[in-house]
Amino acid sequence: MKKYLAAAIAGCCLLSIGAPASAQETFPARPVQIIVPFPPGGALDTVARRLAEKFREDWGQPVLVVNRPGANGVVAWQGLLTTKPDGYSMLAAGGQGLGYVHLMNPSVPGRFLDHFTEVASYASYPLVFLVHKDVPATNLRELAALAGKNAKALNYGTTGVGSGGHLVFEMYKSTAGIAEESLPAIHYAGIAPEISALVAGQIQVAIMPLTSIAAAQIDAGTIRALGVTASNRSPFRKEIPTVTEQGFPALAAKDYISHWVIAKTPASVVRKLAEATRKATEDGDTRKKIEDLYLEVEFLDGPEIRRQFELRAALFEPLIRKLNLKGH
Repeated sequence: MKKYLAAAIAGCCLLSIGAPASAQETFPARPVQIIVPFPPGGALDTVARRLAEKFREDWGQPVLVVNRPGANGVVAWQGLLTTKPDGYSMLAAGGQGLGYVHLMNPSVPGRFLDHFTEVASYASYPLVFLVHKDVPATNLRELAALAGKNAKALNYGTTGVGSGGHLVFEMYKSTAGIAEESLPAIHYAGIAPEISALVAGQIQVAIMPLTSIAAAQIDAGTIRALGVTASNRSPFRKEIPTVTEQGFPALAAKDYISHWVIAKTPASVVRKLAEATRKATEDGDTRKKIEDLYLEVEFLDGPEIRRQFELRAALFEPLIRKLNLKGH
């Protein structure tokens, strides 16, 4: 009897030792994936792949970049809702659009901020107002005056319905006193088709992230930059005046590239992901790759990037309702 009792006690001890070992698994103990809500080859995808290399070096675990484009990030977001809150799947968000997409799409399951926990942001970028080379405007005031005289002759391009550029441009129209029917929006599925349309003169005006793609066309003389949506001039394009300088301070709003995980992911895992993100962007080669894309290296911790999402949603909510915007 004593022998059986001793064996039972020993077995219980083994179980009690083994259970916490599994529950307290050191993160990461297996491959991690970064979900990019855009096709391969874009700025966000390029930087994500560089960060994946640094994470792999730091952790000694495979880090995969998975592209899940569609519906301005909603496809990637909804796909992650079925994953475990363990940090092994991390979303890379470009801009703060996911923070207000629920206002335009009733089929989206609630607020993004209720489903996800913020990790950190590592880069920021402004938008830039652009015109075709033949448009006789050199600043935002001149563009507004031109729109008043040629109400039906001008239109503007965006990277999608409800994108940051779309909403900022509509704010510009309202602030500058441009009639709602003037400068109608033409929406494109990304920067590349939008800038191609601008260069070809299919649209006369555009707003998009300030990237090396836009800069190349500015240098070629096919398009002209009127202003960036920031309080300070871009370090990559110091010749472009800001919206604040031109009397439109309400339009100064940068976008951020940030990392998110499913809500209820352990705080220790979130901290490890944030620290890995910060450490990666301190690497000289990684910083250069980010800056070559005209992205400014700027680290924001979790609470601050959440605040940026909340501020943007609050700023755009009245406009979304006024324009009755519906996402797709």
